Amino acid sequence: MRVLLFLLACTVLQLVSPGQSFDWVSGDTISVALEPNTYAELKMRQNNLTTDTLNLGVEIIHKDIPESWDGMVCLQGLCLGLIPEEREKYTMLPLHGEQKGFVRLTINPYDGTEQAKLRIRVYDIDRPIYSDTATWLLNSNTLGIKKLMDENTLEIYPNPTRGPYNLKSSTRIDCIKVINSLGLMVQETFTIPSTETRVDISSLSSGVYKVITYYQGNPTGVKKITLL
Repeated sequence: MRVLLFLLACTVLQLVSPGQSFDWVSGDTISVALEPNTYAELKMRQNNLTTDTLNLGVEIIHKDIPESWDGMVCLQGLCLGLIPEEREKYTMLPLHGEQKGFVRLTINPYDGTEQAKLRIRVYDIDRPIYSDTATWLLNSNTLGIKKLMDENTLEIYPNPTRGPYNLKSSTRIDCIKVINSLGLMVQETFTIPSTETRVDISSLSSGVYKVITYYQGNPTGVKKITLL
């Protein structure tokens, strides 16, 4: 009788403890102010917490992204070429050992400033009780890129430059993204949080780029730079 009660208790514990075969590498929510006419790549990653092969499925459970925006969803082993509709399901390639899975949203709002949200459910195909949601909150930040452009809160010198340049910001920064003339991110640099840092873009081709600084996922400054 005691053995039976123990087995029943273990079963109940498993049923009310979802998400134990995987977890999120760095959180299950991305909140970002999108830059107009620029493609942003926003990736959610999953850890395999088991010692076995992990088969993960992805279901779209909420989508209110404007039709005028452009974007697509990619996941481990598959790029869909579009943002799926609600209730559509897809399967990642199997994850082995310490291999990580991912779901990436690539999005361009063009000139749109609307707030939008995409939410997915990731679940263990072999053990469906293990599941968890992840959310992209787009243009949810009160301080947007357009406002930062007007405020000019960022200093870059020397400008023009042959490669290395200095950044000085009125707020702390921990990430610097470089955007080319096509609106594509061509370099991303992570730094220890500070108001001043030095970045090298000598590996890029000559031209005019846009430098955007971030702190904890929020944009803090934007400036154009010319690479000689």
